[in-house]
Amino acid sequence: MTANERRTLSVLLVEDSVHVRHRLVSLFCESPHVRIVGEAGSIDEAVIQLRTTRPEVVVLDVELPDGNGLQLVRALREHSPNCHVMILTTHDLPELRQYCMKLGVQDFFNKAFQFDEAAERLHDLARAKAGSVSFVNACERPVGVFTDGDLRRQMAADDRILSKPLSSVMTRQPICLREDALAVEALKIFNERAIDDLIVVNAKGEPVGLVDSQDLPKLKLM
Repeated sequence: MTANERRTLSVLLVEDSVHVRHRLVSLFCESPHVRIVGEAGSIDEAVIQLRTTRPEVVVLDVELPDGNGLQLVRALREHSPNCHVMILTTHDLPELRQYCMKLGVQDFFNKAFQFDEAAERLHDLARAKAGSVSFVNACERPVGVFTDGDLRRQMAADDRILSKPLSSVMTRQPICLREDALAVEALKIFNERAIDDLIVVNAKGEPVGLVDSQDLPKLKLM
């Protein structure tokens, strides 16, 4: 997986209508932080896709040709409890919505008129993933960096991380790039070091900005 892919939100679409799937792909991919890793038109296809793509988000219709999409929700909660589930259905009944929430579904949208709301929610999730914080010492020199990916990985290993000092969880001696460097130099570092963020410093070594691997596609460098 490239550095760019690690910073994007991986999404699996489970919807039997090809037309609807195409529309969703178009809406979701308006954000450079969203990556569609698979599409499925049935429960059987979705099970295969889940095993091979391991998405962070599943956008799911309830009514599928070979069964009820909620079967997948139950399986996800057992085998992939951290996967975010978004229901997009025409069956917008209060009792169904309530039942989905009990199963652990995070979002529920009406397919008849809430496509844009579903897309905006997904974009919010993707933007939330692409975050990082840099740290400086008393002389304003960079001494560390802590990304959202670091947070997720460390919380999975130790849920007490939030009570620890930042100095014990950050990545020390972060790679920095001078502000007069070329964008292609950042691209080379991203590819060689498999990292997601570069701290940009001035001639004095003081941080003046941050380059995210997601910034480079805008320049058509990745």
